[in-house]
This record gives sequence, structure tokens and C-alpha cells, in this order.
Amino acid sequence: MKYDISFIHTGQVHIEKFGSLVAELSPNLLINHIVDESLLTHAQQFGVDSILKSNLLAQLEALSLVSKVIVITCSSIGGIAEEIDNLNGCKVQRVDQAMARARA
Repeated sequence: MKYDISFIHTGQVHIEKFGSLVAELSPNLLINHIVDESLLTHAQQFGVDSILKSNLLAQLEALSLVSKVIVITCSSIGGIAEEIDNLNGCKVQRVDQAMARARA
């Protein structure tokens, strides 16, 4: 199965929020939710280091094979999406991309 959008969340609570948004805006999209709380925990303890980047990149690699777009919904690790941008033809974005660009 190929998903239109896969979300990487760092909390279970975000599934309902993003699922509802997609259902409201474009109900025909096939979406996938991945929750990995360890990514945020690691970022809080050690920052966005090479270990975190390596762990997230492994998840992104796997998801890129079954997704058209991947959205990282956690601001703490979202910057990694900017470093990758495109992976195996899959667009990788951070949910707060517009805010990040405005801040820069």
C-alpha cells in the first residue's frame, strides 16, 4: 500500500488531531501515523545529535518507500526534515515549515 501522507509523531495525542485535519481537508487521502516518543525524549536529553538523526533517518528511509509525503509533526526534531527534503522520491517536510522559514 502506498500512502499519500505519513506522519511521524512523538506523541499518541497527535494522531486524532492530524487525522481530523486531513479528513476535513481531503478525506480521500490515505494516511499513516507513526508514533515514536523516544525521538522527543532523546532530543530533550541530548539535543538533535547524530544518534537521533540516524534513528529518524532509518524511519524516514522505510517510510519513503511507501509514502508520497512524510510530515514530521514535532518541532523539536523537525529541522532534520530540512536537511533531507527528498528521500527516494518522497517529500519530507516539517509541520511548522512556514514558521521555521519566517524565523530564519
